[in-house]
Parts: sequence; C-alpha cells; structure tokens
Amino acid sequence: MTELMIKSITGLALVLALFAVLVWILRWAQQRTGIKGGSTIRIRRRAILDGKHSLIEVEYDGELLLLGISPNGISKLKQSSADSAP
Repeated sequence: MTELMIKSITGLALVLALFAVLVWILRWAQQRTGIKGGSTIRIRRRAILDGKHSLIEVEYDGELLLLGISPNGISKLKQSSADSAP
C-alpha cells in the first residue's frame, strides 16, 4: 500500500514538473516572438461602418496605419508617418 502511494506521488510530481517546464517554454517562446525594442501599439481611432466592417487608425513604431476590418480579414488602406498626422 505504501509503495503504491509513493509511486503515485512520484508520478504526480513528474507530471507537474513537466507541466511547469512546458509553461516556461511557452512563455519564453512568446516573449521571443513579441514586439521588440519597446515599441507600443496604440489604437487612436475606430469608426464602425456597419455590423461587420470598421476602420481603425493604429500607431506603431512612429507610423500611422489605417486598417480596414471585415469578415474577410484586415487590409492596410494607408500608411504615413505619425509626425505628419494631426
């Protein structure tokens, strides 16, 4: 009985250790593929055209992007420098 309990606790500890390693690897990979250099993304304005379509003005890394959002995806409509924007 005691031997079975020791095997069960050992198995549980092993599974928890593997889970912790997996979480660490996923967090590490997520940080490596994220935005680098302290750049931030800021949504400046949003205009909803109808229930399925909208326009979004996004500022990222000194650039302004006008994006069209639809059920078919996201399209870049215009790109300009953030310095030249009002």
